[in-house]
Amino acid sequence: MLKNMRAQIEQLKSEKTRMIKRMNDVREMTERNQREIQNLRRKKKAAQERMNRLERTSEMQKIMLEKRRKKVLQTNEKLKSVMALLKRTTTPKLIAKAFRDHSAPNNCEDGKEPRRSSDDLSPIYDEVFASEQERINSICEIGNELRGYAQALDDKIEIITSEIVCINAEIHSLQSSMAAEQEENYIKTDKAEKKLPFILPEDASHEALYGYVF
Repeated sequence: MLKNMRAQIEQLKSEKTRMIKRMNDVREMTERNQREIQNLRRKKKAAQERMNRLERTSEMQKIMLEKRRKKVLQTNEKLKSVMALLKRTTTPKLIAKAFRDHSAPNNCEDGKEPRRSSDDLSPIYDEVFASEQERINSICEIGNELRGYAQALDDKIEIITSEIVCINAEIHSLQSSMAAEQEENYIKTDKAEKKLPFILPEDASHEALYGYVF
Protein backbone atom coordinates (compact mmCIF):
# COMPACT_ATOMS: atom_id res chain seq x y z
CA MET A 1 0.00 0.00 0.00
CA LEU A 2 2.78 2.41 0.94
CA LYS A 3 4.70 1.51 -2.21
CA ASN A 4 1.65 2.18 -4.36
CA MET A 5 1.07 5.49 -2.63
CA ARG A 6 4.70 6.51 -3.18
CA ALA A 7 4.35 5.66 -6.90
CA GLN A 8 1.26 7.84 -7.14
CA ILE A 9 3.03 10.69 -5.41
CA GLU A 10 6.00 10.43 -7.79
CA GLN A 11 3.60 10.44 -10.72
CA LEU A 12 1.91 13.56 -9.39
CA LYS A 13 5.27 15.23 -8.93
CA SER A 14 6.19 14.37 -12.52
CA GLU A 15 2.92 15.82 -13.80
CA LYS A 16 3.47 18.94 -11.74
CA THR A 17 6.97 19.35 -13.19
CA ARG A 18 5.60 18.87 -16.70
CA MET A 19 2.90 21.49 -16.17
CA ILE A 20 5.40 23.97 -14.73
CA LYS A 21 7.61 23.44 -17.77
CA ARG A 22 4.66 24.01 -20.06
CA MET A 23 3.75 27.22 -18.24
CA ASN A 24 7.33 28.44 -18.55
CA ASP A 25 7.29 27.69 -22.27
CA VAL A 26 4.03 29.61 -22.69
CA ARG A 27 5.41 32.51 -20.65
CA GLU A 28 8.54 32.64 -22.82
CA MET A 29 6.37 32.62 -25.94
CA THR A 30 4.35 35.50 -24.54
CA GLU A 31 7.50 37.50 -23.83
CA ARG A 32 8.75 36.87 -27.37
CA ASN A 33 5.44 38.05 -28.80
CA GLN A 34 5.55 41.14 -26.60
CA ARG A 35 9.03 41.96 -27.89
CA GLU A 36 7.86 41.44 -31.46
CA ILE A 37 4.91 43.76 -30.88
CA GLN A 38 7.22 46.45 -29.52
CA ASN A 39 9.46 46.02 -32.55
CA LEU A 40 6.51 46.24 -34.92
CA ARG A 41 5.25 49.35 -33.17
CA ARG A 42 8.65 50.99 -33.56
CA LYS A 43 8.69 50.07 -37.25
CA LYS A 44 5.18 51.42 -37.66
CA LYS A 45 6.14 54.69 -35.96
CA ALA A 46 9.20 55.04 -38.19
CA ALA A 47 7.11 54.27 -41.28
CA GLN A 48 4.48 56.80 -40.20
CA GLU A 49 7.11 59.48 -39.64
CA ARG A 50 8.67 58.77 -43.01
CA MET A 51 5.26 58.89 -44.67
CA ASN A 52 4.54 62.25 -43.02
CA ARG A 53 7.86 63.61 -44.24
CA LEU A 54 7.12 62.39 -47.74
CA GLU A 55 3.66 63.93 -47.64
CA ARG A 56 5.13 67.28 -46.58
CA THR A 57 7.75 66.97 -49.31
CA SER A 58 5.02 66.12 -51.80
CA GLU A 59 3.01 69.20 -50.81
CA MET A 60 6.08 71.40 -51.16
CA GLN A 61 6.84 69.87 -54.54
CA LYS A 62 3.26 70.51 -55.66
CA ILE A 63 3.56 74.15 -54.62
CA MET A 64 6.88 74.47 -56.45
CA LEU A 65 5.39 72.78 -59.50
CA GLU A 66 2.47 75.19 -59.49
CA LYS A 67 4.86 78.13 -59.29
CA ARG A 68 6.93 76.72 -62.14
CA ARG A 69 3.79 76.14 -64.17
CA LYS A 70 2.75 79.75 -63.69
CA LYS A 71 6.23 80.89 -64.58
CA VAL A 72 6.14 78.81 -67.76
CA LEU A 73 2.78 80.30 -68.68
CA GLN A 74 4.09 83.82 -68.07
CA THR A 75 7.17 83.09 -70.15
CA ASN A 76 5.06 81.69 -72.96
CA GLU A 77 2.91 84.81 -72.90
CA LYS A 78 6.03 86.96 -73.14
CA LEU A 79 7.30 84.84 -76.02
CA LYS A 80 3.98 85.19 -77.81
CA SER A 81 4.16 88.95 -77.34
CA VAL A 82 7.69 88.99 -78.70
CA MET A 83 6.72 86.89 -81.73
CA ALA A 84 3.70 89.11 -82.38
CA LEU A 85 5.91 92.17 -82.18
CA LEU A 86 8.50 90.55 -84.41
CA LYS A 87 5.88 89.98 -87.06
CA ARG A 88 5.15 93.69 -87.05
CA THR A 89 8.81 94.78 -87.27
CA THR A 90 10.33 95.53 -90.68
CA THR A 91 14.03 96.13 -90.06
CA PRO A 92 16.73 93.96 -88.47
CA LYS A 93 17.52 96.70 -85.93
CA LEU A 94 13.90 96.86 -84.72
CA ILE A 95 13.77 93.07 -84.50
CA ALA A 96 16.93 92.94 -82.39
CA LYS A 97 15.72 95.79 -80.16
CA ALA A 98 12.31 94.21 -79.60
CA PHE A 99 13.80 90.86 -78.71
CA ARG A 100 16.26 92.48 -76.29
CA ASP A 101 13.49 94.49 -74.62
CA HIS A 102 11.32 91.42 -74.00
CA SER A 103 14.06 88.94 -73.16
CA ALA A 104 16.24 91.17 -70.96
CA PRO A 105 14.25 90.55 -67.70
CA ASN A 106 14.42 86.80 -68.23
CA ASN A 107 18.16 86.96 -68.95
CA CYS A 108 18.87 88.97 -65.80
CA GLU A 109 16.56 86.78 -63.77
CA ASP A 110 18.19 83.58 -64.95
CA GLY A 111 21.72 85.01 -64.85
CA LYS A 112 22.42 83.91 -68.43
CA GLU A 113 23.75 86.17 -71.12
CA PRO A 114 22.99 84.21 -74.32
CA ARG A 115 19.61 84.98 -75.88
CA ARG A 116 17.38 82.12 -76.98
CA SER A 117 14.42 82.00 -79.28
CA SER A 118 11.01 80.63 -78.27
CA ASP A 119 11.77 77.41 -80.14
CA ASP A 120 14.90 76.96 -77.99
CA LEU A 121 13.18 77.73 -74.66
CA SER A 122 9.97 75.74 -75.05
CA PRO A 123 11.65 72.29 -74.90
CA ILE A 124 13.50 73.34 -71.74
CA TYR A 125 10.27 74.40 -70.03
CA ASP A 126 8.56 71.19 -71.10
CA GLU A 127 11.46 69.13 -69.76
CA VAL A 128 11.46 70.92 -66.40
CA PHE A 129 7.70 70.52 -66.06
CA ALA A 130 7.86 66.80 -66.95
CA SER A 131 10.74 66.06 -64.53
CA GLU A 132 8.99 67.81 -61.63
CA GLN A 133 5.74 66.00 -62.34
CA GLU A 134 7.56 62.67 -62.48
CA ARG A 135 9.25 63.38 -59.15
CA ILE A 136 5.94 64.21 -57.46
CA ASN A 137 4.36 61.06 -58.88
CA SER A 138 7.23 59.00 -57.44
CA ILE A 139 6.79 60.58 -54.01
CA CYS A 140 3.04 59.91 -54.08
CA GLU A 141 3.68 56.29 -55.06
CA ILE A 142 6.12 55.81 -52.17
CA GLY A 143 3.58 57.39 -49.80
CA ASN A 144 0.90 54.92 -50.94
CA GLU A 145 3.29 52.00 -50.41
CA LEU A 146 4.10 53.21 -46.89
CA ARG A 147 0.40 53.50 -46.09
CA GLY A 148 -0.06 49.89 -47.16
CA TYR A 149 2.96 48.86 -45.08
CA ALA A 150 1.60 50.66 -42.00
CA GLN A 151 -1.78 48.94 -42.46
CA ALA A 152 -0.06 45.55 -42.75
CA LEU A 153 1.79 46.26 -39.49
CA ASP A 154 -1.52 47.16 -37.82
CA ASP A 155 -3.03 43.87 -38.97
CA LYS A 156 -0.05 41.89 -37.72
CA ILE A 157 -0.14 43.64 -34.34
CA GLU A 158 -3.84 42.79 -34.00
CA ILE A 159 -3.13 39.13 -34.79
CA ILE A 160 -0.30 38.90 -32.27
CA THR A 161 -2.38 40.73 -29.65
CA SER A 162 -5.15 38.17 -30.12
CA GLU A 163 -2.61 35.37 -29.76
CA ILE A 164 -1.33 36.91 -26.52
CA VAL A 165 -4.87 37.09 -25.15
CA CYS A 166 -5.32 33.39 -25.93
CA ILE A 167 -1.95 32.53 -24.38
CA ASN A 168 -2.76 34.48 -21.22
CA ALA A 169 -6.08 32.65 -21.01
CA GLU A 170 -4.25 29.35 -21.37
CA ILE A 171 -1.80 30.32 -18.62
CA HIS A 172 -4.70 31.22 -16.32
CA SER A 173 -6.37 27.91 -17.15
CA LEU A 174 -3.16 26.01 -16.43
CA GLN A 175 -2.72 27.81 -13.12
CA SER A 176 -6.30 27.03 -12.10
CA SER A 177 -5.93 23.41 -13.19
CA MET A 178 -2.67 23.05 -11.26
CA ALA A 179 -4.21 24.54 -8.14
CA ALA A 180 -7.17 22.17 -8.41
CA GLU A 181 -4.90 19.16 -8.94
CA GLN A 182 -2.72 20.13 -5.99
CA GLU A 183 -5.79 20.41 -3.79
CA GLU A 184 -6.99 17.04 -5.02
CA ASN A 185 -3.56 15.52 -4.42
CA TYR A 186 -3.52 16.82 -0.86
CA ILE A 187 -6.95 15.28 -0.26
CA LYS A 188 -5.85 11.92 -1.71
CA THR A 189 -2.63 11.98 0.30
CA ASP A 190 -4.53 12.75 3.49
CA LYS A 191 -6.88 9.83 2.87
CA ALA A 192 -3.96 7.52 2.11
CA GLU A 193 -2.16 8.54 5.28
CA LYS A 194 -5.16 7.55 7.36
CA LYS A 195 -4.95 4.03 5.89
CA LEU A 196 -1.23 3.42 6.61
CA PRO A 197 -0.64 -0.14 7.97
CA PHE A 198 1.58 0.95 10.85
CA ILE A 199 1.10 2.65 14.17
CA LEU A 200 2.36 6.16 14.74
CA PRO A 201 3.00 7.72 18.12
CA GLU A 202 -0.01 9.33 19.65
CA ASP A 203 1.57 12.78 19.49
CA ALA A 204 2.58 12.46 15.78
CA SER A 205 1.40 15.47 13.78
CA HIS A 206 -0.01 15.60 10.28
CA GLU A 207 3.14 17.37 9.05
CA ALA A 208 5.33 14.61 10.45
CA LEU A 209 3.30 11.97 8.63
CA TYR A 210 3.46 13.96 5.36
CA GLY A 211 7.23 14.33 5.73
CA TYR A 212 7.67 10.65 6.36
CA VAL A 213 5.71 9.72 3.25
CA PHE A 214 7.79 12.05 1.07
